[in-house]
Amino acid sequence: RELFKLLHKLPTEEGQEVISRLKIADDPIQVLRSVQDASLLINNPNSSSCSALLDSRLERLDLLALRESAIRVDAKPWTAVAGDGIVSELVSSFFNWDDAFYLPFLDREAFLEEMRAGNVATAKYCTPFLVNAICADRSYTCRRTRAFSGISKKDLADEFFNEAKKLLHLENGRVSIPTVQGLTLLFSIACYRGTDKLGGLYRRSAYDMFHQLNVDAMYARIKDDPLAARERRVL
Repeated sequence: RELFKLLHKLPTEEGQEVISRLKIADDPIQVLRSVQDASLLINNPNSSSCSALLDSRLERLDLLALRESAIRVDAKPWTAVAGDGIVSELVSSFFNWDDAFYLPFLDREAFLEEMRAGNVATAKYCTPFLVNAICADRSYTCRRTRAFSGISKKDLADEFFNEAKKLLHLENGRVSIPTVQGLTLLFSIACYRGTDKLGGLYRRSAYDMFHQLNVDAMYARIKDDPLAARERRVL
């Protein structure tokens, strides 16, 4: 009865997070007590334990996301916005939905191979900008990121989107396949957010950069190279 009353009072995102914790808990009573303690601390933000408790809730949510993700990757060095679990879930969601049906322009094998290698300096098909753009794209429809945002009071979708924009600026116009892909995702996100003017700029930038790449010429140079199978697949 106490649990029902508590769930009734909680925001939707936090209620979903509590239910997720109950599903994997060995002691539901302990979950109830920890949630009650969290509610008291949130209502008393001056408590010295509030930050630590919120961090533990976010950590558990991230671990649950990692456990249930079809694709598991390390968040760093690609992004510092969220942990391995949330990033793994968003990347999994992207390849399960957007890449499969809506935007099938990204080679899954090449991208994941480089993301798991974790070497930003040598990667050709995975960049911090592209990773953050992918995470931003999927954050708007991911239940777990909404729960995470509800606890942390930070909108993860906006955090990833802003990080992607910052990284795009740092690329300083560098022409590459991941940048074109990331710009296309930012266009999609801008349309979703209703910022059509900004979306138009991203679309134009992606179009111009794609033509600068001259993909046809790139493919012609490697079409008969037996060692360039991955590059041909990416193109």
